[in-house]
Amino acid sequence: DLSIRARAAGFDVGYVGNVTVSHHNFPRSGDEGLNRRERWVYGFARLHHKHFKASVAALFSLRYLMSHLVSGVRTFGVQIVPVLVKAAWLGRRDGLRAHKLIPEGVERFYLDQSLKPDMGNVPIWKKVLRRL
Repeated sequence: DLSIRARAAGFDVGYVGNVTVSHHNFPRSGDEGLNRRERWVYGFARLHHKHFKASVAALFSLRYLMSHLVSGVRTFGVQIVPVLVKAAWLGRRDGLRAHKLIPEGVERFYLDQSLKPDMGNVPIWKKVLRRL
């Protein structure tokens, strides 16, 4: 959200690929891992629908949701599907309530497929082909 708002206000945002940030983090399982994943899906759906036009927000959010559904089902089983779909729907709703459309040039920046790290702008099929 911060980088999107900063670009919309006219600031440049950079990505330094050779910098490593170490988080003192650990894998979470059970309810803690499920709740964390649910919050991430909600937060990104809200972010997308808050700033981007409907078609772009839907594309970014759907891709994000699908990636969490695939990995979430592997980790937690199929019971995670309605939880994450509901989180995405609520994030969409809350994002639309706070909607502040960004300038077209800023949206074009986030749609750039060479943007690293990507926000959902790189089609899944291209990412899969890169790994093959």
